[in-house]
Parts: sequence; C-alpha cells; structure tokens
Amino acid sequence: MDKRVLKKGLLKKIKGLEAVLCVLGLGHVGLPIAAVFSDRGFKVIGADINESLINRVSMGEIHVEEPGLKDRILKSIGEGRITFTTDTVQAAQRADVIIVCVPTLVDSDKKPDLNPLNRSIESVADIHLKGKLLIISSTVPPRTIKGVVARKIEDLTGLKCGLDYWLAYCPERVTPGKALREFIWNPRVIGGCTQVCSEIAKELYSQVVKGKIFITNCLTAEIVKLLENTYRDVNIALANEFALICRGLNINIFEAINLANTHPRVNIHIPGPGTGGPCIPKDPYFLLSAVEKTEPKLIPFSRQINEHMPIYVFNRLKETLEEDGMKIGGSKVLILGVAYKGDVEDTRNSPAETLIRKLLSYRAEALVYDPFTPTTFGAKRVRNLYLGIKESDCMVIMTDHSLFREIDLEEIRKLKDKYIIFDTRGIINHQKATSKGIKYVGLTFTP
Repeated sequence: MDKRVLKKGLLKKIKGLEAVLCVLGLGHVGLPIAAVFSDRGFKVIGADINESLINRVSMGEIHVEEPGLKDRILKSIGEGRITFTTDTVQAAQRADVIIVCVPTLVDSDKKPDLNPLNRSIESVADIHLKGKLLIISSTVPPRTIKGVVARKIEDLTGLKCGLDYWLAYCPERVTPGKALREFIWNPRVIGGCTQVCSEIAKELYSQVVKGKIFITNCLTAEIVKLLENTYRDVNIALANEFALICRGLNINIFEAINLANTHPRVNIHIPGPGTGGPCIPKDPYFLLSAVEKTEPKLIPFSRQINEHMPIYVFNRLKETLEEDGMKIGGSKVLILGVAYKGDVEDTRNSPAETLIRKLLSYRAEALVYDPFTPTTFGAKRVRNLYLGIKESDCMVIMTDHSLFREIDLEEIRKLKDKYIIFDTRGIINHQKATSKGIKYVGLTFTP
C-alpha cells in the first residue's frame, strides 16, 4: 500500500479519536499517559509484563500516586475505553499507535542499560508494524532512536522507518505528583525520524496536549531531554558545593541562598542530602555516553558532588553524636522521609537509601517514618511520628514532606529530655527548636 494512503488513514483515525493506542510500560509515566488518552476518548490498551501489576490495575487498584489518576482510570474502565494485559505482543498488534514507556537505567559502571527498551522493540517487531506509529517516551541516550530502535526493527522485519511505519521520540517532562496536569499543559518536544514522523506524532499529541508542541529531529530531541536534567543536576551540585563551603564557616546555607536570590539575575538552586528520582541521577550519564572526542569535567564532577551528599550527611550525623558523647554504633536514628522528594511516594534513587545502608553497616538502629510509602530500605518502620521520636536518640529529616514542617517541637520536648534534630532540608525553625532545649543541626551549621 502506498505510504501516502497509510499516512492518510492513520491521521484520519487519530483526528477522529478512532486510533487504538497501546502503552507499553505502566509505571509513573506510562499509566498517566494511558489515563490521559483514554479520558480524551481513545481506546487504550495498557500492557506490562508485571502480572501482579496488571491484575491490580485491572481492578482499579492504582499503584501510582497521582491526584486524579485513579478517578480517570476507573472512569475509563467503566466506559470500556481502557483494558490491561500482560500480552505485549497482542496489545501492540491490535494498536494503531504504540507508546513505549519502559524504564531505562544505568548499570554498575554508569553505562546506559537499554535491555527493557530492547525487549520492547523486539516484541513490537513480532507484529505487523506497517502503517503504525511507534513512539518512544522512555529517556534514551543520543542516537538511540535511529541507531538502535529503527535499525533493530529494520534488521528484524525489513521495514523502513518513514516508509513502512513512523517513529518518533516524545520524552516526558512530568514530575511525580503533577503528572496529569503537566502532561497536558507542559510544552512538548517531538523528534521524528523523518518530518512526516514528527507531523503524525504532533497530530496525536495535539489531541490531548494544551501546551505548545515543538518539532525537531529525533537526535536533537534526545539531547534536549538530557540537557534539561543535566542542567538541573549541575546547578544542584553548585548549590551543594556552596553548602560544603558554608559548613566550614558555620553559615546557614538556606538563609544565604535566599538572600543571594534577591539579586534579580541570581537563581541558585536548593541544596540538600543528595539528588534522587528516576531522571537526575541517570540522565547526565546518558549524555556523557555520547562523548567521543572531548573530555567533560563539569558534568562528571557535579555527579560526584551530588552522589557524595548522603555520605556527607552520615559523616555530619556521626560527628554530631560523638560531640554529645554517643557513638553511631548502637544509636537509634529516626529517618524522616525516604521518598526522593516531598509529598510523593516515589523512592527511586532516594538519598535516604544510602544513609540507611550506611547506618546499618555501623550497627546503628535505623527507624523510618514516611506516611507516603511503605518502603524502608531495611530500616524499621514506625507508623507514628512521635512514637518514633520517643524510641530514637535523634532524627534526620531527609525529605521535605509538607507535614514535616508542622512537627510539634513542644511535644518533642515533653517526650525527650535530650534530643537532636538534623534538618538537611531547612524546614524547621532552628530558633524555636533551640528555645525548646532541642539541639538543632542544620545541613551546614549548628546555632
């Protein structure tokens, strides 16, 4: 069939909301994508190799905490617009559009691990791909879309991208806790293998996206995604290096940054106990994997700083306990928050994991209080904040959950004659804490 006829037929289905979509991978990105498109009126097949996950989501038990997500999924299930399956091949076969949202990782050597993506592409190659639109939403290193995906499909099937099927890279810019809103309203970059690929993908996303859509080639789109998160990583590293400097001067880094940011051309990022989540700890390494002739220095050093911060927190905690006549071994440390950021349940690459494993290796007793997630990384979970305080010698605030800003300092004073708050996020009023007889330790200073 002529490619112009194939294109016209697919565009007609997309514009009429008649195209069937298959979303491969139902994690923090894939499930919200499935929800948004099905809510718009498309028929969506959500596919994932995790059988337990599929069973749960099919019954409306949503494993991703996002405001409004469960309601959209339940509505789409009830109206027959979304179904779920572990048969990824059959799901892709039935679809007109396939959106791949599987995780991409780095291995122990910090090299890209694309095995989940490769398996997804191999399953897609098992179907009749002709006339379909294939979208990669997973974050990938440069040259993956053409050099890996398109080449693998051609090697396995003989089909040529842009002639027999269409392929585009459409990276996500959403953050946990705001995924639905940001999927719809954030500006979007789409990079097609060909101009026609870009145009078809743009037509699909324009059905649900209200933000501006920018068209480019797939290699540029790959780079754009990595530049965004590497920019954030480098700027956080600068803030953390400022913190290390301020530690030597016993200066409150958060106060200093707030004052510096009153300058109209200064916007220093927020320091903390380390970076986490699915993107920032990984994406700079994806970008570096494309380096051939140059030797980057700033990006690797920024990664080094940010990866060191949980160890810095441990060392500072150890020094603080020793100053008070205690040893880290045998101490009872309450960790407030193991999610990688505030007010979400996502614990991927959380700095708290490194801290907890370090504490356990020194035979300290680590307790965890985090009402957003059951994850403890091997520590003992406590379900009540003040019971955890009563059982511990000190607390370390690792996550800036909003509710931690409302800790009752007077209640702590009633429970403990002697107690230490190590606040790595700068969310507790240190003057109020010290006025209650509580020892306050900031990320960079002790009053």
